[in-house]
Amino acid sequence: MRFGKYSKMTPAGNGFERYGKLKSSQEYIVGEIKSKLMGIFKKKATLKSFKSYDKENQKPAIRASICTGEKVAGFINVHTKEFTDVMLIRNSSDLELFKQEYDIKEDIDVIY
Repeated sequence: MRFGKYSKMTPAGNGFERYGKLKSSQEYIVGEIKSKLMGIFKKKATLKSFKSYDKENQKPAIRASICTGEKVAGFINVHTKEFTDVMLIRNSSDLELFKQEYDIKEDIDVIY
């Protein structure tokens, strides 16, 4: 029978037993504050290498829905006209990220 996240009835049924070492309230609060701050000051990931695509056979494109307005960035095969989804575009920063990741300098065609 469980009472809370870390406790259980002892086999003898005479009280509660905790899993692991108990922390004082001050240790717990300090630990929580450190974990929150470390998330804020995390080193941001940098794009050191570009993702690649077949530049001879593929062309970057954005597929947009007329009904919903949803936009998906990807690549179109020049020969088969098959579209390969890469990422969802929600705003202009997503589009810039797509261009950065694949080192795309030219304008991207929009397909409806």
